[in-house]
Amino acid sequence: MSSFDHAVLPHTPMTADGLDRRTEDRPGDTLLTEALERPETLFAVLIGDSRLPSHILVGEGRRRALLARRDADPYLDEARALVALGDLGKGGEPVVAVLARTGARPGTGKKTQDGRAGVEAATVRTEMSAASAGEDVPYLSALSQAQAVMAWHATHEFSPETGRPTRPTTSGWVREDPEDGTEFFPRTDPAVIVALVDEQDRIVLGHNAAWPTSRYSTLAGFVEPSETPEAAVVRELREEAGVVVDRVRYLGAQPWPFPRSLMLGYIATTSSVPQADGVEITHVKAFTRAELDRAVDAGELELPNALSISRALITAWKEAEAPAQ
Repeated sequence: MSSFDHAVLPHTPMTADGLDRRTEDRPGDTLLTEALERPETLFAVLIGDSRLPSHILVGEGRRRALLARRDADPYLDEARALVALGDLGKGGEPVVAVLARTGARPGTGKKTQDGRAGVEAATVRTEMSAASAGEDVPYLSALSQAQAVMAWHATHEFSPETGRPTRPTTSGWVREDPEDGTEFFPRTDPAVIVALVDEQDRIVLGHNAAWPTSRYSTLAGFVEPSETPEAAVVRELREEAGVVVDRVRYLGAQPWPFPRSLMLGYIATTSSVPQADGVEITHVKAFTRAELDRAVDAGELELPNALSISRALITAWKEAEAPAQ
């Protein structure tokens, strides 16, 4: 049995919410109306050159991706959608997400009315990666929510049933067909992500065809309709790595707002010999802890971003006590 069978997934950014969502105040646009009236409200302004937001406007300070009203004002009047996310902790500042028109080009900068230096744009991933997972849990949650819910708004401006334009309601958490009252709600796409461990307690990582040569990660895939997450683990590992799974255990989850997934983290063990499918996954490699460290130190192996649950799964395996030989 692998020592990793008893590992506990460490805290991952965005996993602990920390944001007071105040869901009871959303109906009737109460939460949004209140937030827009309070002078201390902060704004997460998302923009992008395509249908999905990919950039967020940034200013200065520790929470530089949440703008004061004076900096966000130019983007509010013609926003595609506004969403009241809640407060940064109990009694903290309200946060409103803004989906700006695509004409607001990222990276160009913008001057405020009083002539002070304006704000510019950065990718959402960059800003989330720069935050402190311990100190800025509510901030990370706000950015994660803003990205995910605005990705939904950007693709649901028209009814999937009739093609008619929809409008935001319920403080931005629902879209409604104004002609017949049909309501549409934000979607979350469940996906499994798996630390595969072989009989020698080595972690098996895969290289995706779209990645740089040195990048390897844990294996993952979306849960299909009428499929349990555990069944998805078994199916994905069979498809991508050609293995029969002996055991599966859930370790923890992480929201992943690119665009709106919920990553369900698992450990799976196998006595099979992994073999890449040659299409999505071009190579698979098994590493001992020492081999993994050496490959990373030598620059031969690039691991997933420290922000991701994939990295947390790898870290949990590394920190689990290796079995006695």
